[in-house]
Amino acid sequence: MFSCSMLVGDGVITPPNSVLGALNSPCLQVPESWNVCIAVAILLGVFGLQRMGSRIIGWIAGPIMVLWFLTIAALGLYQILLNPELAAYVARGFNPEKVYHFFVLGEFRGFRAYRAIAGIVLCVTGAEALYADMGHFGAGA
Repeated sequence: MFSCSMLVGDGVITPPNSVLGALNSPCLQVPESWNVCIAVAILLGVFGLQRMGSRIIGWIAGPIMVLWFLTIAALGLYQILLNPELAAYVARGFNPEKVYHFFVLGEFRGFRAYRAIAGIVLCVTGAEALYADMGHFGAGA
C-alpha cells in the first residue's frame, strides 16, 4: 500500500515540477506571479489532449522532439569537430575491452564495479530530479 501511494504521489508531483522547472528557465523570463497559472494551463491542455489519445500528443510533440534531438546532434557534432582530441578520449570509454577491464581486472571488480556504476547512475538521476524540483522550490531554496 505504501509503495503504491508513493508511486501515485510521484505521478502527481512530477508533471507540475517539470513544467515549473521549464517556466523558470532564464530564456523565458516568465514573471513569477504567472508561473503557476501558465503551468496549470499547460497541464490542463496536455491532459485534455491526452483524453483524445496519445496519437494527438505524438502529432503535436513529435516534430518538436525531432527538432530538439537534431539540435542536440548538431551541437554535439560541432563540439566533436571543435575538439577532436577530447572526442577521441570520450569515445575510448565505449570500447568493450575497457568495460571488461573495469568489471573483471580493474581496481573495482565484480560487485564493487557494479556499485560504482550504480552510484554514478544515482548521481546523474538525482541531479536531474534536483533540477526538476528547482521549478517547485525555486532557486533560492
